[in-house]
Amino acid sequence: MIIEYAKNNFDREAWAAIDRREPFQLIVRGGKRKALKRALAFYQEYSEARRRREKKRSTWLKFGFYGFRMPAFWGIYNHAEIAGMSISSEEREDCFVVAFLPPSSKMATASPSSSLH
Repeated sequence: MIIEYAKNNFDREAWAAIDRREPFQLIVRGGKRKALKRALAFYQEYSEARRRREKKRSTWLKFGFYGFRMPAFWGIYNHAEIAGMSISSEEREDCFVVAFLPPSSKMATASPSSSLH
């Protein structure tokens, strides 16, 4: 399933897909694309540091600066993480794609080079 970020009820569609354990792609276009790309990089860095029990306040602040602009996305992202989904991203010519894959389909389509986990 493909869901366009910021269209009507995109967050409800994504949330329901996660609850049903269905794979989907969230397509982000326009100005939000650059902010999301940066926020994902800072979130990954912060998350890895947290697993190593390091405090990375500067990274958390950078993530917050770029991430606060898209609260619905981070709600979806967190819900998918808690559900055990694999999350990967891909930069395309006209958009930024974030793929959410349930545990059973992780190996089928996830690319290790673009994986966020």
